[in-house]
Amino acid sequence: MKKVKSILSLLLAILMVAGCMATASAAADGEVEDNGSIATATKFTVGTKIDGGLESADDVDYYKFTATSAGLAYVKIDHAVITGSDSSATYFNIVVTNEEEVVVADFSSTGNSASDESNSFTVSKDEVYYVKVTMGRVYNGAVSYSITAAVEKNVNTESEPNNTAQEADVLAYSEKDVPKNYYGSLSENDVDYFVITTPSTGVVNLYLYNDSVKKSKFNATLMTWVEGKEGTQELEEVTSITIEATESTKIGPSVGVPAGKHIIKIDGEVGSYRTRVLFRNNASVETENNDSLLLADDLTFKTACKATIDEKTDVDVFEFNAPADNAGYEILFTATNSAQWEIRLLNSDGEAVKDALHVTTTDSNKNAKIDTDKLKEGAYYVRVSAGETHDSELYSITVTPKAASENKEPEEEKNLFDRIKDLDWGGLWDNFSGWIEEINFFGMLSSLSASIIRIITYFISVIG
Repeated sequence: MKKVKSILSLLLAILMVAGCMATASAAADGEVEDNGSIATATKFTVGTKIDGGLESADDVDYYKFTATSAGLAYVKIDHAVITGSDSSATYFNIVVTNEEEVVVADFSSTGNSASDESNSFTVSKDEVYYVKVTMGRVYNGAVSYSITAAVEKNVNTESEPNNTAQEADVLAYSEKDVPKNYYGSLSENDVDYFVITTPSTGVVNLYLYNDSVKKSKFNATLMTWVEGKEGTQELEEVTSITIEATESTKIGPSVGVPAGKHIIKIDGEVGSYRTRVLFRNNASVETENNDSLLLADDLTFKTACKATIDEKTDVDVFEFNAPADNAGYEILFTATNSAQWEIRLLNSDGEAVKDALHVTTTDSNKNAKIDTDKLKEGAYYVRVSAGETHDSELYSITVTPKAASENKEPEEEKNLFDRIKDLDWGGLWDNFSGWIEEINFFGMLSSLSASIIRIITYFISVIG
């Protein structure tokens, strides 16, 4: 009998240990003390509420949850409204970190606010996150609260690691009226990279949004691959924008890009952002970087090529080829607003074909023109740079070939005798004779003579 009791006691002990282990591994409905560190954090499930309380001024509560899917997450705190003179004071401070203890969200809640939530942050499936709750005021009694974590699925989110161009997340570009937003979040010293592929030459605009409750400052840089000095592919900046913590939306200037892959780099302060890239197919647009003869954009005759001076140091170069039978060209420059510009026409050696054209466009006069006579056969370049213009000025360049008659060489000046000698005297006489015959000149002359004779005879008879 003793042997049976011993066996039963052993089984009971095993069951009790297993039950404790199961309880520890399962998500709790309320905090389990002591949960004052990450190692002892109370586990809870996404989408469920867990209750807790701060018992003293230095009490710290840790909770942890595992993301059930990739998407956007946020953490929410609920508590009873606290009234009194210090009701507007901060009662709770909440910090959310990932497994590397990098802060992804940080917010607080005042006594008179029954509910507050963090900024949104991106999560990947099965990632673990920790929620730390501390008291934010001078302690004068225990306070209770509840914590909830939620994950929104079916959104375009970054996926870590994407800290280099080689690890960049694929970002599908937006088209007109079809926005495709991508969500991301930055932790301390974090950088996010995205890659987009444009099917043809066109125009892009970068968009940045500050959607979170706690707004932050972010920078977005668009870069494209170019061939480096040693033949290797290097990233070169095309344009960049910055959204301040006080701003909700930032839209970058329209810039041209060639067909192919382009990189977007986002860095800045800790927080969450939303971004997208609008793309419009357009072959008649500059493609950065076109700041040298080697990288010049091709111009199509009689077609306006749209371009942008992004900053005062920006230079745009365009190329066209003049055939041997050309009669000259008209180069039309059109600006969209008041600014100062410098326009140069260069040959294939980079030498000026004509003096630089310094233009100041105004609201009433936004055009300037370069006229050329016949050019030697070969490649020519139109170089556009800023004078004292502001950043991100828009303009267009149109090159139109002249018709042969528009630039016909004048005949050599001849003296009077050569001009008389060259007259078609035979033709003139034929024309004169025909006119005499046509008007019956001789008949008219005969009638006129008879009339004169009669008049003279009449005067003689009167006088006589």
